Amino acid sequence: WDPDCGHCKKSLPDVKAFYEKYKPQGVELIAVCTKLYKDGQKCWDTIEEREMTQWINAWDPYLRSRYKQLYDVRTTPQIFILDADKKILSKRIGGSQLDEVMQNIMKIDANKAESAAGK
Repeated sequence: WDPDCGHCKKSLPDVKAFYEKYKPQGVELIAVCTKLYKDGQKCWDTIEEREMTQWINAWDPYLRSRYKQLYDVRTTPQIFILDADKKILSKRIGGSQLDEVMQNIMKIDANKAESAAGK
């Protein structure tokens, strides 16, 4: 996400609602601010201003993790859903799609568990 991104700001209510709904089920949210170097303070000011303190916030000012290359982050926001093993289950979804996508993932997992139990 980027503090200056209008799409990021627009998707924030959906992201907050998603997190509030799924956190009790063990879902964690990590938000990575894409600002670089000296612009990092804007990340932290925006986190406070937009009340984004309930989840994990990160910043990689020198791109040492190479997350932009590893996850092909060219625009913001970029939303990914990962499983417990950090395998990407869904990527490049909109904030408004989070709940629907998670419901589908949970149905697939439930069907797999049901099939495994039936064998």
